Amino acid sequence: MTRRHRTQLQADDIKDASIATQDLAAASVTAAKMADDAVGSAVIAGSNVVTNNIKGSSVQVDQFGVLRDHGTVAGVTATGRYKSFHTAFGGAPNVVVTGEGANARMAQAPAAGSFKAELDAAGTAPARYVAWGSR
Repeated sequence: MTRRHRTQLQADDIKDASIATQDLAAASVTAAKMADDAVGSAVIAGSNVVTNNIKGSSVQVDQFGVLRDHGTVAGVTATGRYKSFHTAFGGAPNVVVTGEGANARMAQAPAAGSFKAELDAAGTAPARYVAWGSR
């Protein structure tokens, strides 16, 4: 009688592999030694993490993340009449805001975590924004 054994793939067996994943939210990830692996991830351990390639890194998930926010600023007027607004994560460091659509321009306002929007054309309209930052 021949016995068949199941084999389990060990981490050492795939250290040189290319790993792509969409969601590791349920996993408990504290420090992932990724040697020479190429890792693509949308969500790691419940954080909003967007990255395309991490090579040769040891990553502590709670110290690495990308913050994302988007919304609409109502009542924005023509050039020279900026309207200030705040993002959902306020004064987080390294925040960048861009306009979504053809007619809105965004800029950093003097107050921490504050931004301003204006239209390229005459009139008044809502302006959509997308904000990115890191913590």
